[in-house]
Amino acid sequence: MLTSAVLALLLIAPSAAPGPIVVHQGGKRVTRSLTDGAETRSLLDMQAGVTRTVTGVPLDRLVRAPSGQLIVLRFDNGVIVPVQAAHAGEVFIATSWTRADGVVEKTFPPVPRAPEFNLDPRPVTFAHNKAVVSKGNAGGLPAPVGHGFTPWSRTSSLVEARVMSPRAFVDRIAPKKAPAEGATAARTGQDLFVRRCVYCHGVNDVGASFGTDVLVGVPLADRYTVESLQAQVATHKLDDYQAGLMMPPQHDLTRAEARQLHTFFRALKAAPPTR
Repeated sequence: MLTSAVLALLLIAPSAAPGPIVVHQGGKRVTRSLTDGAETRSLLDMQAGVTRTVTGVPLDRLVRAPSGQLIVLRFDNGVIVPVQAAHAGEVFIATSWTRADGVVEKTFPPVPRAPEFNLDPRPVTFAHNKAVVSKGNAGGLPAPVGHGFTPWSRTSSLVEARVMSPRAFVDRIAPKKAPAEGATAARTGQDLFVRRCVYCHGVNDVGASFGTDVLVGVPLADRYTVESLQAQVATHKLDDYQAGLMMPPQHDLTRAEARQLHTFFRALKAAPPTR
């Protein structure tokens, strides 16, 4: 049992400093502190739906990347977000927040559900830090028009950043070779995947790991027909949570787009990218 003296020491011991972020850039792996050069700002936190006074580091200070490059952020729940370097200042990595009574909190309360859908009851939790953005297209993402989804509603704590070109980002999840038939549809399907799916779904264990991988396990090309793929992406069923299928519905996905996605999945199965 812990003695009263030990308990007292534990209670007064300072909180551990926020863990560093691993940054991959130019073939090097370095760690960057979230406390060096920290600043305090009052910011709208779109994910939580509140304005908070937060302390942390803006992304463009944490990772200095040339304009035209991507800063691909990986969060500890497997979500990834490719941020355009020119828009990195729109992302703030907070390590604490200040309550109205002046008390500084080192942990962030869980976000119970995605604000744009209010369908998934599983909370997003934060172990070390929290990405704070004020809008769904922060970081140069496509505006969440139509289906309305933004990956910023799912991000947990940042653990890694990787600087790469937009082409390198796309090539990581491309088939090793173009299919003999349907090459144009496969390329269009890949573009759709990058715009709609890449934040949560990886390819052959590359990229995101929040949702189902396109190839690992039963390939999605085998799991779905064009029709069932459209139904899965575009609709939401009340029993999806019990089945573990809580992908946000994207009602604007057309049958033609589902066919292009399915063609891309078939091309990946035929010529998987290197892990």
